[in-house]
Amino acid sequence: RLVVSNTDTWHNPFRQHLLPLTLQFSGVLYAVLGLSMGHFAVNQHDSPENEQESLQYRLSAIRQVIAWLEELETDVGDPTIIEAGLAIILILVLHDVCSLSPLSFLSG
Repeated sequence: RLVVSNTDTWHNPFRQHLLPLTLQFSGVLYAVLGLSMGHFAVNQHDSPENEQESLQYRLSAIRQVIAWLEELETDVGDPTIIEAGLAIILILVLHDVCSLSPLSFLSG
């Protein structure tokens, strides 16, 4: 389940793993916001503005992945940064898989 519930339990994977990364890395935050706005646009308020905002967040997350990959070329560095980069990629792929449109990474 990828929902932040009202309970105080820390056993929710979103709260345990992704939420701390969103506080440290803007790229993870952008990916989560893009996924959330995409979900909101499809399920609640199907409007061009919501879809556009989702795409803007996703583009910001993709830019962060590009910067992360460029940084990895010179320095393997901190494992937390690697975890954040992988989290961004997984969230972006999840959004593509869950979207109603064709998978962008297969049609490119």
